[in-house]
Amino acid sequence: MKGMDKFFQFEVNVSLDDINLGDNMNEEELKQVCEKIRLAIHRIQNSEAAREEYKKCFVDEFAMKLGTLAGKVAEAINVGIDHGVMVGQTKDWETLLEKKMPIAYDYSYKDGDELVRRISWADLQNGKWIVDNAVITRNEYETETATDGSVYALIAGCKKLVKAPNVECYKISEDVLSVAELAFKECTKLKELTVPFLINDYELEDALENMPHKNVRVQTYDWSYEHYLTEQQEKEIAEGWTDEAGFVYSQDRKRLLRAPKSFEAYYIPEGVERIERQAFHGCTFEELNIPYTCQLNELSESELPVFGSERVQGAIIEWDRPYAEQDFIEDALYMKDQKNECDEYKVRYSENGKRLLSAGDDFREKEYEVPDGVVTICSNAFGLCETFVTLSVPRSIKVIGGSLFGKFGGRIVFR
Repeated sequence: MKGMDKFFQFEVNVSLDDINLGDNMNEEELKQVCEKIRLAIHRIQNSEAAREEYKKCFVDEFAMKLGTLAGKVAEAINVGIDHGVMVGQTKDWETLLEKKMPIAYDYSYKDGDELVRRISWADLQNGKWIVDNAVITRNEYETETATDGSVYALIAGCKKLVKAPNVECYKISEDVLSVAELAFKECTKLKELTVPFLINDYELEDALENMPHKNVRVQTYDWSYEHYLTEQQEKEIAEGWTDEAGFVYSQDRKRLLRAPKSFEAYYIPEGVERIERQAFHGCTFEELNIPYTCQLNELSESELPVFGSERVQGAIIEWDRPYAEQDFIEDALYMKDQKNECDEYKVRYSENGKRLLSAGDDFREKEYEVPDGVVTICSNAFGLCETFVTLSVPRSIKVIGGSLFGKFGGRIVFR
């Protein structure tokens, strides 16, 4: 059933002139950082490209150096702090925006589906011209209420728990992907809370901080609540084909039925079209490569395989092209656990010998011959070399990465 209420979320950026300093603050340093934040906010108002710089400024200098002050700001405007941006939830804009200084300007406009409001306060105080700015963006999402009293906001087709029922034992539905900061604010009776594997730990911590009491037993799951196999599924696994790494496939090798309990890195073979939802239940890994033939983006949420919570899940790489094309991706840096081979000169190559990955910091050759058959020389491959290097490369080379040589430079000669 659709609820009439809307779920409101604001992102508020404020300057910090009117916040008192703590006793342990360096005032001059604080002023410099506040000025950087103020300038970043100003640029953000006029440029989407400034967002990353703004975020870095906030995280590196505001959050790290001004942790105590950040807490005071949060308390002053009754919001939480998330990734360096203060995020609050309220329906009362006027209370949130109440200021002591005169308003210089106040205007609103639509930006796509968002309603954006910009307000500036300015005043002459103690011989200084003070300007405070605030930017508020409003998003409205439809809600639905479940039979147990849970209220969900529907955001891009996904459920966000925005209000939990006031009961003693509450189990968050497994199809919920997110939890609002104030979802449990009215749960005075809550004693036991069960959390599914898809809920982010940071979101959960924020929501628990806003509970009316702290005496709650929390149980978090790393995989699905229930795991069972039908007789038909058990039979398929028993009769399936098992590769040397312990992965079990259907007899036609188009479906992955079961993964081993743990592994480091694995490439699911191209041609596999489906990964069974519970194939990775209880499995931990460092890296999993999924071929383009699986087309996970075409599956519904209930059909997607369960790879576990962020606490146990490794890196998942979904390919949109054949694996062989990695030989033509010049800026793909190899990972330390990627299989590679090292020649007598301490130069590393991919296992198939088609990609020159890097020369070690102990490479001392002034001339080096890249073997026939190599297709790609990766970016920064000779970046650690402390001498001018002349590379003799074969005609098989198709891609040469950028920033190839170190500070002493080098040259490439095709043979």
